Amino acid sequence: MPRYAYERLSDHSAAFLKNETARCIAHATSLQIFDAGPLAAEAGGVDFESIQRAIAARLHRVPRLRQELRWIPFEKHPVWIDDPDFNLDYHLRHTSLPRPGGFDQLEKMAARIMDQRLDRSRPLWECWVLEGMEGGRFALILKIHHCMVDESGSDLLEVLLSPDPNDPDPEPPPTLRLARAERPDAILMDLQLPGMDGLAFHHNGFPGSRNMRGGRLPGLFAKTA
Repeated sequence: MPRYAYERLSDHSAAFLKNETARCIAHATSLQIFDAGPLAAEAGGVDFESIQRAIAARLHRVPRLRQELRWIPFEKHPVWIDDPDFNLDYHLRHTSLPRPGGFDQLEKMAARIMDQRLDRSRPLWECWVLEGMEGGRFALILKIHHCMVDESGSDLLEVLLSPDPNDPDPEPPPTLRLARAERPDAILMDLQLPGMDGLAFHHNGFPGSRNMRGGRLPGLFAKTA
């Protein structure tokens, strides 16, 4: 039977979502510049497919980057769930700077990328590969929401970069088949603690009340269908 796992955000992480506005965005952005080296392609381009393969092979080391947000009804507190429709092509973007590819062009492009809010219907991060820089270089821009940075294990660059240029890409893990809860109120329906079949959870209708036979439901819980 399918099981749905949910993990509550900390209050500190949830505050970044609550306080975000169009004028006060809540994502962190980093920009790195690299020599193209063996990734160099013709006409100042970069081997984007190799970068894509390297990220795909390591992404499983940062499970948070494959998770999206849902909200508990009544309580309105956000939780993380695995995204069964995760698409790396959406998160990994590839574009080119206008000529001559100097710092002026890089700053304008980076400003436009940083100014756009992340889509809350998807995992809250983007990675941009910018080719066409002068001097045979390319830039990498990583956007990630503060609510994700605040949670443990969210550093893509930590697992992507290596001090050894000859470090081979690991074998990617088998593709996981994930199931999605069909209804937005599924978090409140037929909940069970992992390994404790038969202890059903029922919400009594009051915001913030998560009683389970006199106990408190912990942050990590599962749904059975």
